[in-house]
Amino acid sequence: MRHMTTIHRVRAAIVGVVLAALFCVPAVSAAPSGGGGGASAPVQSRPSSPEQLAEAAYERGLKHKERAWKAQEKAGAARDAGKDKRAKRYDERAEREFKKAQAEFASVLKALPEHFKAANELGYTLRQLGDYENAIGAYNYALKVHPEFYQAIEYRAEALLALAFYAETRDSYLTLFEHDRPLADTLMAKLQAWAAEQRADNRMPSARARQFLEWLDTRAEVSALGAAGDGGISGGW
Repeated sequence: MRHMTTIHRVRAAIVGVVLAALFCVPAVSAAPSGGGGGASAPVQSRPSSPEQLAEAAYERGLKHKERAWKAQEKAGAARDAGKDKRAKRYDERAEREFKKAQAEFASVLKALPEHFKAANELGYTLRQLGDYENAIGAYNYALKVHPEFYQAIEYRAEALLALAFYAETRDSYLTLFEHDRPLADTLMAKLQAWAAEQRADNRMPSARARQFLEWLDTRAEVSALGAAGDGGISGGW
């Protein structure tokens, strides 16, 4: 019952979740202009349009995301070298950068609600921060604006998998397999990595997880052959 309640809550997170995130973030504002201490009058520049401000915020968000990636790479290298304290510092740096990126992408959507790429990036940063439910809401919003934005479907599938929504994860893969094979292959590689972790875990997976693992084994063979179909899982699973 608890699982079904969570599913219904996530499925309902199409717009409300994102809008709640948007309006707790200050609107994007233009950088102040003018000289710094000279006797001349400040230069009067034309106000930037909402589109220009939003695009600037979007670019800032991408830069923060790239910085977070670099910090994650350094954290991984430090951890491999047994330098856990240094790894922790890089992890904290990555988290700070993802939070900055999140604020920038939310600001873009506040100015331009139709900016589906910013919604997708907002979902990505939320997912990196472990907020999977809100990430799914952001991806749903991106897909509401642009239903054929398949990158959001791939990212959303990773968040769905993290919350053990196996049927929805499977459906996402099948959609990508039909419409965007490279992204389907990307998702399948991640699903296989997840499956390897599950099998390496000494704990017994749930019945639903075991069924999903069986489907993955079948589907991997089907995908390798380039065949279509649902891999033998009925629509009611």
